Amino acid sequence: GLNANLGFAEYRQAIEFDRTGKLAPFALVNDNIFFSFADANIDNINHFYIHGANIIGLEDMLYGGDTDFDDTLLGFKFESQVIPSV
Repeated sequence: GLNANLGFAEYRQAIEFDRTGKLAPFALVNDNIFFSFADANIDNINHFYIHGANIIGLEDMLYGGDTDFDDTLLGFKFESQVIPSV
């Protein structure tokens, strides 16, 4: 689960699927849960698509919907932070 608010994201939950060791990002859309790999979805379709560096798109409809993968776009920016020692 990812809670995004005002451009900042907060990690809340990770799911391990079927003891395979895969971490499964997911999206809850209405009554459907869409995972980032097809085997975990009820329609056997991957609902996430990598649009480019650190940009992930979501298709929010069953069975591929309109296959635009732009219903929700997630962007990530990774920065290192130096924590001053006391």
